[in-house]
Amino acid sequence: MRPNPFQHDCIQWLGYKPCPHQQQIGLSDCGACTAFQPAEARFSLKQTRFQPSALAKAARIGIVEMGGLGSILRTTAVSRALRLFRPSPEIHWFTHGRGAQLLTYVPSVKPVDVEHLPVPDELVGQLDVVLNFELNETAAKIAAQAKSVGVFALNNTGKFGPASSDADYLQRMQIDDEFRRSQPRTMQEVLLRAAGLPHQGARYDTRLPFSMVERAGRAAAQFRMGARKLIGLNLGTSQRGALKRWPAAHWIGLAQRLAKRHQVVVLSGPEDSRLRQEFSELHTPQSAVVIADQREIGDFMALVRHLDVLVTGDSFAFHAARAVHTPAVVLSGPMPAQEIEVSVQGALIGPTLDCSPCYYRCRRDVLGECMHLIDVSQVASTTARVMEALDTISPNV
Repeated sequence: MRPNPFQHDCIQWLGYKPCPHQQQIGLSDCGACTAFQPAEARFSLKQTRFQPSALAKAARIGIVEMGGLGSILRTTAVSRALRLFRPSPEIHWFTHGRGAQLLTYVPSVKPVDVEHLPVPDELVGQLDVVLNFELNETAAKIAAQAKSVGVFALNNTGKFGPASSDADYLQRMQIDDEFRRSQPRTMQEVLLRAAGLPHQGARYDTRLPFSMVERAGRAAAQFRMGARKLIGLNLGTSQRGALKRWPAAHWIGLAQRLAKRHQVVVLSGPEDSRLRQEFSELHTPQSAVVIADQREIGDFMALVRHLDVLVTGDSFAFHAARAVHTPAVVLSGPMPAQEIEVSVQGALIGPTLDCSPCYYRCRRDVLGECMHLIDVSQVASTTARVMEALDTISPNV
């Protein structure tokens, strides 16, 4: 038996989920494992051990984050903290194509698309520090060439391990479901701590062009119909997060209730075509409910900025609302509710079942039942309370 909770040099170590042996016998870590097999050293790493204090002196910093758009937007709290930690750093963010589009609206960040283009070896070698939040092959290529790597760093066996005790906390969240269910921190706090940055006052960091905001304002004025409040209903999620979707019939019921007093605009993304079509087929056309055209990332965020309230699942739309300071009513089910950074003006509804969070591993007879059980009347009344409070709570900026 090996005493350490995780064995990053084991041949079966994956880093982002339990290894097959852990899954087979139900271990939460490597502490009681008797199947340790040392991995062979693959290379010699000539790197400076990561120290958070180095971020204050680093002129060129890399961030590696290639998750969903919501995850990337949430992680802009890190780039913002870096700008506050050290004035005018040069930040290069390695991500996928859609992420690179989103990052054009993040101050002081230079997006690097490593989905469609090779990893730029020369650039990586010039960076003083790389903060790596990924555990995939592309991240490994970047981490292997970097001078110093924070959060998740490679060892000489080519396996990822935490670069600090706070990064160990983040990695444990990915491997130990029970630990993640019980831990109290928001995800932004976890990310900032893992990077060795101050987590107090964590905020999203975006800057939309004035012309884009102005154009979205004209569209919102057309949707609004005079002095009525404008409520956005964001129907969907990414395909990966499909279990977080609320049924189309529920959205129809909510739209009908809200439209009695307010103007409703229905939003959707590029992966929501089926849900959007289902909503359109069930919806009885009325002037107080408008189904908006799909928009480019920046235009979508700009329109959300002009809403009075957004009702949405835990998706990119929620993170967009947080970034542009629009109150959101968030419907939560398969993922940990405590990790969601709901503002003081917003509200969180769910989860409805004891099996939540299941991390998309739903075993119910009705897949995504926790979302189906979120009641339309509860969402409508919660949205009404948020609307009523708008005039008494100052914006959380």
